[in-house]
Amino acid sequence: MAESGVLYLIHFKTGERLGPLDGEKGDVVFPPQVRGWGEVLDCRHKPYTEKSVEELKHYAHHVRKDFLLIDNHHISFRIKGSP
Repeated sequence: MAESGVLYLIHFKTGERLGPLDGEKGDVVFPPQVRGWGEVLDCRHKPYTEKSVEELKHYAHHVRKDFLLIDNHHISFRIKGSP
């Protein structure tokens, strides 16, 4: 398994995972198909870290964000912890 804290983007419609990404905090380097923070929901903090990826995708749709920014710890915890 990769180190905790490695960042990924997930496209909320397709579920496509992009990454790992370079950077940290506000200095994340996005791939060319992402135009910037206006398209990204930063899910690295509470209350987002307490939600499943599916819940985050639903929320991203409502706030008009195309991508979720999460770390691999969130992905593995939520997938393994799912019923």
